[in-house]
Amino acid sequence: MGGWVAAALFCLVVVTTGVQGLTGNQYDLYDHLRSWTCPADEEVWSTGDAVLLSHFADGAWTNEDATCAAPATLTRCSDAAPVPDHSEVKKEYKTTDGSYTFGVFYECASGFAWLSGARGKLTQCKNGKWTTIFDVCTEECPIKSARDCADVHQFGFRETKMYRLTGDEGSYEAHCILDEVPANSGWTFAFRQTEGNDRFHNNVLGSTAYSQHEEGLYDPSSSSYLIGLKKLVAMNRNEDGSRRPLTFLFKITAHDGSKYHASYNGVNIGNASMGYQLEEIGEYHGNAGDSFRKNLGNIFEHYGGAGAFFWAPPSQFDAKEGVYLTFAPIVWETLTDCPDCSAFIPRTVEIYVRPKSWDEATSCPYTNLTHPAWKTVTVDMPISRAPGTNITYTCLGDLMMEGRVGEERTVAGVMHCLNGTDGSLAWDWIPTLPCTFTCPENFTEAPRGGVCYHYSTDDAEFGLVSASLRCSEMGATLAMFTEISDLQNATDDQCYLSSYIKRNDQAVYPWDLNPTLFTCDATEQCQNTDDKNQCYLVCKPDKYRVQDCSIPTPYACMLPAQCPTTYTFYNGLCYKIETFTGSYLDAVYTCNLLGAGLAVPETPEVLNGIGELARVNLPLPAEFLIAVNDREEPGNYNIGGIYSPNEAMVDVLTEARGNLSFSYFTMVEHPEVEVMPTLHTQDSTMTGSFWAVCQFGGPFVLEFSYLLRQPVPQNE
Repeated sequence: MGGWVAAALFCLVVVTTGVQGLTGNQYDLYDHLRSWTCPADEEVWSTGDAVLLSHFADGAWTNEDATCAAPATLTRCSDAAPVPDHSEVKKEYKTTDGSYTFGVFYECASGFAWLSGARGKLTQCKNGKWTTIFDVCTEECPIKSARDCADVHQFGFRETKMYRLTGDEGSYEAHCILDEVPANSGWTFAFRQTEGNDRFHNNVLGSTAYSQHEEGLYDPSSSSYLIGLKKLVAMNRNEDGSRRPLTFLFKITAHDGSKYHASYNGVNIGNASMGYQLEEIGEYHGNAGDSFRKNLGNIFEHYGGAGAFFWAPPSQFDAKEGVYLTFAPIVWETLTDCPDCSAFIPRTVEIYVRPKSWDEATSCPYTNLTHPAWKTVTVDMPISRAPGTNITYTCLGDLMMEGRVGEERTVAGVMHCLNGTDGSLAWDWIPTLPCTFTCPENFTEAPRGGVCYHYSTDDAEFGLVSASLRCSEMGATLAMFTEISDLQNATDDQCYLSSYIKRNDQAVYPWDLNPTLFTCDATEQCQNTDDKNQCYLVCKPDKYRVQDCSIPTPYACMLPAQCPTTYTFYNGLCYKIETFTGSYLDAVYTCNLLGAGLAVPETPEVLNGIGELARVNLPLPAEFLIAVNDREEPGNYNIGGIYSPNEAMVDVLTEARGNLSFSYFTMVEHPEVEVMPTLHTQDSTMTGSFWAVCQFGGPFVLEFSYLLRQPVPQNE
């Protein structure tokens, strides 16, 4: 393969002022490269080199801390230095008397260039052998040279490093990001700015400031760098002068290490006579937000500080709109001026460019799927859009889903970049983001938003207990209402069981019905009739009435599920563990005072969940009561038909029961932190201090009275 490097050599302009701190013999090779030898012939550098190369990068020279010393053994080479084909000597390094050569720096002969794109290569004698030059001088291509790093990839190179490119005014060195995967390759490094660095706006001053931005500033390895506007325009033109759209990739790194990116797939830049106007930028893709679009149409001009230039007018900079990268602080509006975002402090911003045609041929299409201010979804969006790349998303929050109303919706998913049968690249599907609040089937959203209600058209057979269980089956809880409009989708003049429970001997309850919203007609029962739990039925449009909680009545459920304060939501129901002293009836009464009943787990999973709740909240070992019993009929645990323990739960109870009878309530024993609870029977003789597992909306003592055949204890 013939060489691709341009015939004309062009030195990068870098700032090399200042005195270097090394002690020895200095030889300037290029503006950004020096070589050093030790003062004494018998000494070598602390790096082990006889000839030390020092590069100017990031405003300083490398190897500044190297020192000279005599090695324990100094073995000289007996043969002459190897000479690469088609090369010339730029510098020989000899002893003081000139009798011995210990290093040679080579350049390629006219018409040839190093395959790597380097300007020169060094070989030196180390431990009696000459170091190998892993490069060759190849013939320069007289017809075509690389105008950007996509061309370099097409010429067969895959190593990320410096290569020689050709612009309208000659050749220059540029840093190319190359890879075996074409979608991840072909990027030309064009810009870097580091937060707190003032090299753009304080060092680039005077009448030549603009021309310096045109030609290029600093070195690609430094903290501030610009490849040059003229070079960007050259990449942006076809041979006939027509526009050759570019892809711009912005990489943004914050001080906390978080990384963001933004790509634009149709960037066109005007000529110098047009002030390098940002004519077009194309579509957006990334996770940083589409801030660069606000810079569209601007010329490249001075906007702030002593010498800060960018595609932005001063007025836009003052308003912190769009993108400003060459003045402190760095501005990327969607990240740095986002009220809903955490304090974002960018550390570095880099720009990479490649042809749009290359980008489209090697990568899946752009997708605008994320924004830093979105709080309802997380999107993992890699920079690469190569075949096989996945973009994943997860909706955040209860009832948040992607998609359109009336269509299939999802809470999480994966997009795959696939090769089509015709060779084209495409995502297998595109979600509709951000995620939005979505009520499930048989629920409707309240006008205030963020809450869904279900209003039954049938009665809950056992009143509040059945209503609570039916809501639980839908993942919901008994409804509570904060506005009259919450009842908008209820049936007119219909009353519903909900979360509101009251008794005369309790001044405060888990939830109280707001008397300013709902009123009770004089013809209805409006107060408790005795010291027992009563249900407040909520009626459309704005009424309530009181009735016994066991009466079959329609009911209202709500999503997201919401438990009273101090209750824990688990598997569709609300639980609370409360201490009590006395008999099992005292446990029942303790729960009744909280608007609850003793818990009745219907599956082993719920039983173990209650055990986990105990493990987290109780000092172990502990014993606590639940309401499982078979007093009505041995082996029948459905408590008058209210509950339906599944087969696995019945097996657990049968095994624990043995020859005994769960004639009253079940005692659950939780002995250790890592052990699941065990069951044993408990009769009416229990006394002492124990724990009761209360289930909100569970059976009150009156529902159990026919089983207990004992008087209901009164509050003393």
